[in-house]
Amino acid sequence: MGGILGGRTNAKQQKAVGSLQFQTSQHGGVIPLVYGTARLSGNLLDYDDFRATASSKTGGKGKGGGGGKGGGQQYTYSASFIMGLCQGPIAGIGTVWWDKNISTLAGLPGLSSINLGDDGQATDLFWVTNHPAKALSYSGTANFTCANYQLGNTATLPNFSVEIQGIEAGSGVNGFDANPAAVVADFLTNPRYGAGFPSANLDPDMTALEATSYLSYCFAAGLFVSPMLDTQQPAQQCLADIANLTNSAIVWSGGLLRIIPYGDQPLTASSSSCSSAGPRRAPGETLSALFSAIPAWQARR
Repeated sequence: MGGILGGRTNAKQQKAVGSLQFQTSQHGGVIPLVYGTARLSGNLLDYDDFRATASSKTGGKGKGGGGGKGGGQQYTYSASFIMGLCQGPIAGIGTVWWDKNISTLAGLPGLSSINLGDDGQATDLFWVTNHPAKALSYSGTANFTCANYQLGNTATLPNFSVEIQGIEAGSGVNGFDANPAAVVADFLTNPRYGAGFPSANLDPDMTALEATSYLSYCFAAGLFVSPMLDTQQPAQQCLADIANLTNSAIVWSGGLLRIIPYGDQPLTASSSSCSSAGPRRAPGETLSALFSAIPAWQARR
């Protein structure tokens, strides 16, 4: 009768959503291993403080003054969460994308802390204070935490996409990618996440900065990589992919693992790195710069 007489009805009254909706929260999955610089989506580790707050705004009226489509009380939502990223320790986190927004992670609304994945890293203080029973540091895993993040009028957590400045980032001359020789050495011998390969059996010349080394060859040829390992596969396959991409072969000789480039002619590096800092120079002032030369590579005969 209320609708017939022109009064408001609650037949289509909006109900508050009772739980947070999110896209990815996987248990037992692979923690991505990122070398160089790469973009990845986070994995939700934990959330709490989900709240639906009645908004001061209400929906519009339908014809005749009754409650129309979308009418009634509106709600806004918020939640606190911990977003896992990748294996650490990483060098840093750059751009972050969510919904239609682009910013640095430090500019993310509601940001509580950023952890780069060090062993024994500190637990987020907001989580320690408000949820001590489940406060974890997620040692060795890069992550970030947001406290009472405002979701707007939807109970869905955005799909965050994050630029990871990963392991060995900047070991290539462009400041972003990694030198393949550094990637191979870390992947094989790192005591935490490496393949368990003995350091004593890795050719020391492979990563030495000398004329005939694999490291110098990659510099001179301009071969740099940013692999992200996010699925299970044999370590041998990972090494084979890097060797193929860098025109080289994996060789076992004299009890040592070596990577030998197929190149048969001398190479001279054609690039160099330069950096400057400080206030902008006035017209007429000179600017001095320090260049770091990259060694040439000589083919082994």
